[in-house]
Amino acid sequence: VGKLMVLFYRFYYLFLLLFGVLGAILLAWQGLRTNFLGLLLCIIPAYTIVIHPLIRLADNRYLMPAWPFIIACAAYTVMVIYNRVSKEDNRIA
Repeated sequence: VGKLMVLFYRFYYLFLLLFGVLGAILLAWQGLRTNFLGLLLCIIPAYTIVIHPLIRLADNRYLMPAWPFIIACAAYTVMVIYNRVSKEDNRIA
């Protein structure tokens, strides 16, 4: 059970990080074209994801303030994927 939980949390971490980066890129692209609020939402996780690996002395605790923004960017990515895959008229905003 312990190994299964470790695998789950590793997958969860990688999923959120990957989709969060993709969402930050999508929001930056949209923010540069139309909505500057989306650009503001993606700057915080992008800055943290770029700077955090460069400072190897830093603990993971310095990544935690950006975590809610990473989750919001990941949710935006899931919404964009859902809207593109959905063939019906039940699109999410």
